[in-house]
Amino acid sequence: WADSNDIQLVLEAVDFWIPQCYGARIPTSIAERIPISSAMEVERTIPKIRELEKPFYAGLSAYGYVILYGRDGNLIELRGDVALSDVSGRKEMELAATRTFRVDGKASEVRQEYRAKSDVVIDGLIIHAGETLVFDLPTAASLRASARAVRENAGGALLGICLFRIPTERDKTTLSIEEISAALDDREAELSTRIKLEARPDRQLLITVENSGEVNSDSISIDLAVPLGSVNGVYGMSGFQDYQTLCGIAGNAPSPCSDRRANLIRLTAGPWPPNASAWSALSTTKELPNSVTATITTRTADGRTVQRVHKIKIQDRGEEK
Repeated sequence: WADSNDIQLVLEAVDFWIPQCYGARIPTSIAERIPISSAMEVERTIPKIRELEKPFYAGLSAYGYVILYGRDGNLIELRGDVALSDVSGRKEMELAATRTFRVDGKASEVRQEYRAKSDVVIDGLIIHAGETLVFDLPTAASLRASARAVRENAGGALLGICLFRIPTERDKTTLSIEEISAALDDREAELSTRIKLEARPDRQLLITVENSGEVNSDSISIDLAVPLGSVNGVYGMSGFQDYQTLCGIAGNAPSPCSDRRANLIRLTAGPWPPNASAWSALSTTKELPNSVTATITTRTADGRTVQRVHKIKIQDRGEEK
């Protein structure tokens, strides 16, 4: 729009305008690497807008989408209501690649490619073997960088920032309100997990976990260090995708082992948006100590892996920040 010869004719007829700094091109081939938006492109675009000397709101994107490409690599369908969790756990789909659109070290959206090993239907989307589903996912860091580029380059004609779009129930690839708020405040979104351990009758341990931060993460795993052979199974579980018994030896990565030999319990969940919660009730063979060590590993949407270790009291609430 800013490069059009007729843009001044339009601007003369309005009080303000909203240049859209995103979504200029949709990649019609799987070989194309075109993000919905990038901070570098915003930096290039906003000075052109400023030169037009018309009051404006800068339009930035907070949404993502998923594109289905055929075996020949050409676009078949674009959707915004397919969640990563609908795909990542399916045996018919395999993760082919994860990469960012990062240029010159700047924060960017994340691209994930899933290839179909066999025919499958996901949320009404028909996918045939050999076809590829590509997610373009926004990050709070990329929106933050774009908003900063607007403020630094827009000048006095800037009226504000308009975002497309605020998430609704069916917006499965849009940033959360918490991430949007942090980005527009020009601060890093807070990564925080709240864990509660509660001893129950009949030798049960109830584990409740909540994403109390602002980061929309791909996954979270929690390793609880327990006395050898003290846990002998899951009594109930909701929100977690997997439960494992592991043997952990100092200096080595934990490995799967039987309940009798296990000294680590691992619970995993994902995706893990703000306010998400999960619980699991474990059956124990004996009383546990007053506190246990919890290792929390979070993989964020922008590719970071954050690991934190905490001592959590049983029947007390512990919070990771």
